Amino acid sequence: PLPSGVCSRLRQTGLFYSSQQRARADHSSQGGEDTTWAPKGEGFDEAPAPLGKTHDPCFKWKIHDFSVLLERGAIPTNSALFHSFGHKWFLRVTPSHTKSFAVAPYVALSLGLSVGSLDLEPDYTVEAMFVLAIYNHSNGLNYGSEASYMFHINNTNSMLEHLIPLKELLKSPGFLAGDCCVFGVEILKVDVFPHEKEAVVVQKKAPTVQNLFIQKNGFVTRNCT
Repeated sequence: PLPSGVCSRLRQTGLFYSSQQRARADHSSQGGEDTTWAPKGEGFDEAPAPLGKTHDPCFKWKIHDFSVLLERGAIPTNSALFHSFGHKWFLRVTPSHTKSFAVAPYVALSLGLSVGSLDLEPDYTVEAMFVLAIYNHSNGLNYGSEASYMFHINNTNSMLEHLIPLKELLKSPGFLAGDCCVFGVEILKVDVFPHEKEAVVVQKKAPTVQNLFIQKNGFVTRNCT
């Protein structure tokens, strides 16, 4: 397999395939039928694959009254900060984002690293491997893909992962249940370069869950762990 740093650069140039995408391609080439929903005619814009029971998010973000968020258009919204691997992170959702060469808008998600948690010199970088996902209320599965990114002091947000076409989300009782969307992230590995810090020992714990209640005049956020 390619080093994660190489994967990060390939993803930035659009040449990175997640393990889920490769699995679907292999399955299709062997004559198998891909039963996951997928937008047609969008090139590489495939639907996210089910992540299975091994997916273990460290942070879940429940956005209530998602339709109110959609009224704001393509304005990104950030979650509250959560702790993992000795750093503070956040999720950023863009409810209606149109990527290059795509006809329809997508619901996009990215991972952010809090500047206040960096305490790094300007030439330091934090390389992270992670999984971004959206939850399906109907079958209890998460759908998404693995990514990697090099965070540094001047670039603290990962590339956007286009999880699902907006039109698919709006007509799906699974991904949008009771006007509620649930996003999640599983951070797999974090490396700091140069290696001048001790390795962070990650203890297994229950995921942090944030409920974001959206109102027309502002946000109300509640956290529980």
